[in-house]
Amino acid sequence: MAMKTLWFWKGLPLNDKWNYVANYATDEHEHPSLVSSDICPTEAQAASSCTLDDSGLLVVHLDDEQWASVPELWYIFEEINSPVHMFALHAMTGGNFKKGTVVCPRDISNFGVRQSDRVGFVRWFKEDSRIQQITVVEEWRRRRVSTALIGVADILVVSGSLGRFLNGGDITTSDGEALRAAWSHSSRVLPRTGSVDNQS
Repeated sequence: MAMKTLWFWKGLPLNDKWNYVANYATDEHEHPSLVSSDICPTEAQAASSCTLDDSGLLVVHLDDEQWASVPELWYIFEEINSPVHMFALHAMTGGNFKKGTVVCPRDISNFGVRQSDRVGFVRWFKEDSRIQQITVVEEWRRRRVSTALIGVADILVVSGSLGRFLNGGDITTSDGEALRAAWSHSSRVLPRTGSVDNQS
């Protein structure tokens, strides 16, 4: 299944870090593009959006059919400052948080989160939002975890004003080719410059 291209609406602040964001697959605006407005600019059904839970944590709702088979996941979002400034989003399983909840590393300091609870991650450069790596644990593949990671990361980038829209695909592994093909019709896919598998 191809990944849908979307445009984004950025609404009012949810707190001092995140704004309300939703995205849509309609042809009302370019894909991708950003409309900032206090009032929703469309009557269409959102593909994904974000809210805050009762404790003030961000929750991303992946409501479109392209994410229907995604398992119950929550996410750890971290900023990496060395050796290169990057962001990373880790997809987690287990019952520590409700589906779609996004936490920072400090939020899980009192939980027994295990490395084996991580089913995949995406990492991207802060400077240009270019994806550096995306991977899913083998037994969790073909359940659209990678598309969920990109979908949640997209919301975070816009909601937190973290930079440009996610982009990439200029250098891929053989496993990454399926994801590149699924997103091939998007302007966010960069021209190929090489393949990690072919580099010595």
